[in-house]
Amino acid sequence: MKQKRTYTDRTNGFTLIELLVVIAIISILAGMLLPALSRAREAARRVSCASNLRQLGLVFRMYSNEANGVFPSVQTLVGPGCDQRNPGWLTFEGRAVFPEYLTDVRILACPSDSDGMSEIDAGRWKTGGDSNGPTNPCLFDALSYHYLGWTFRPAVMLDPATGDASPAFVQAFEQQLKFGPIENLTSSWSFLDDNGEDQEVFRLRDGIERFFITDIDQPAASVIAESEIPIMFDRVSRRASDFNHVPGGANVLYMDGHVKFIRYPSEFPCNRAWIDVLATLAL
Repeated sequence: MKQKRTYTDRTNGFTLIELLVVIAIISILAGMLLPALSRAREAARRVSCASNLRQLGLVFRMYSNEANGVFPSVQTLVGPGCDQRNPGWLTFEGRAVFPEYLTDVRILACPSDSDGMSEIDAGRWKTGGDSNGPTNPCLFDALSYHYLGWTFRPAVMLDPATGDASPAFVQAFEQQLKFGPIENLTSSWSFLDDNGEDQEVFRLRDGIERFFITDIDQPAASVIAESEIPIMFDRVSRRASDFNHVPGGANVLYMDGHVKFIRYPSEFPCNRAWIDVLATLAL
């Protein structure tokens, strides 16, 4: 006699409740894994970004070897015809290194910069904005990185009383960068600090550390080695969304060619005072 099937009999497949439970478990696991995957991808981009800066360090070193030890200045003349004053772009003199030393402009875009590579591919630095046109080094700007053609020591940049950016330094830097003669962008300069004392900001060049020695009997007390002088670094900002890297921080290229990641806020150029300078000058 054939047995009658009851409601307790199981059929092939899963019940709706079982499916919902499985989906919920998968969602929980995905939620746990995605942040880790995101951090891993950002870590890979950060390494690639640091590699770009190391390559740029080699570019600057090759240039200095054939320029009596002087590193490139900041960009002087900009625009399609190379006939406009630099409006304040903290980038290197494009014509000095392109194309002889810098052959691939794509290293000027940090992989963590969300629109950096797309801007280059769209013709940001091409004549006429044509993606197929020739690259114009006078159009180079601070897309992903800031470049310093001078040695900015925290001692002259900071207000010792508050730790904020020195008003005297900010005013002098703006005058130098935006309003002074073009020749000022390629030379050392000086200013009176908040205490009325003369401070000199030296142009980047080999052996610059010797100029920081103020006591010949104790040279180690005031010397700043090339490994401590930042020359190019990721853009930083008061807003976390403007950082190339999350969590906030910056890869920093030093004069000796090594690159270090610095979290915000800590030391120059990834500190509050430098961001104040950039915000004040709208750079």
